Amino acid sequence: MSNQAQTLIAIESFIERIQNNQISNDQILRELQELIPAFHIQYCPNVWYSQHIQIFICLIHLIESYLQGQSYDGLDMLLEHQVVTLRQVIQTNYSNVLNECHAFQMQELRNQQRLTEYIKCVLQHKSRSLIVRVDLKYPDHVQSLVNIQLFDQHMKILRNRISNGDRCFSNLEGFVWALEQGGHSAGFHCHLMLIYDGHKHQNDFGLALAVGNYWQEITNGLGTFYTPNEPTTKARFEEKGTLALGRIERANTQQCQNVIAYIPYFATPEKYDQRLRVKLNSGSRTFGTGQ
Repeated sequence: MSNQAQTLIAIESFIERIQNNQISNDQILRELQELIPAFHIQYCPNVWYSQHIQIFICLIHLIESYLQGQSYDGLDMLLEHQVVTLRQVIQTNYSNVLNECHAFQMQELRNQQRLTEYIKCVLQHKSRSLIVRVDLKYPDHVQSLVNIQLFDQHMKILRNRISNGDRCFSNLEGFVWALEQGGHSAGFHCHLMLIYDGHKHQNDFGLALAVGNYWQEITNGLGTFYTPNEPTTKARFEEKGTLALGRIERANTQQCQNVIAYIPYFATPEKYDQRLRVKLNSGSRTFGTGQ
């Protein structure tokens, strides 16, 4: 658990297993000895944390009152009734987790509806559009350097460049971005779809590479990227009849429907486990489109 994203997901799993009675008291204490120091290393003051993490912070405060200044090595000395109290704290506060989950799902449904209307509208702007998709992320070996503040800083620069139409973002008809947090190697990442004027741009793979290189520049070499606009990947989509990348003709109903069908990749209630567990504040946006 050397990075913030991975630590927070491990804490969420810990809370879930306790809530579902899938972990013994001894195992609770062993995992706390690892999770609490890891959380302190990655802790950011004055940010918003998900309900799972807020419950964990409550546990830390209670545990510190038990330890009375001792190190966390003393956790295995906690009494049975003290561990039972830790379980009760989770059970008492778990309704907040359920409420947060419901709110997320409702917001994703609204995002999905909004995005569907937006994409339909953008595809009508020109007789030909050029669709580019890029996933912007960080390789595993640098994720210990990337916390939510740095990710947010990089994303603000990126969104500013897109809005200004800088370099590879010129002649954009529309765009969509969604921020997510995966476990292990995924970490903090951004799904990005760019819709260009297909009369002014024809090389979608070249644009995708330019966007990826720009991301690496914005992140001072920390970032990496993936694009399905690579020709062999596009060919596989085309074989399946699901191609929603590259040149899209307004008059081709199937092509336009394929693009619409791609929307759940950016907004879907089923992506709860990919949501951000930490944001700069509760109102920080994790999804956006052009005007």
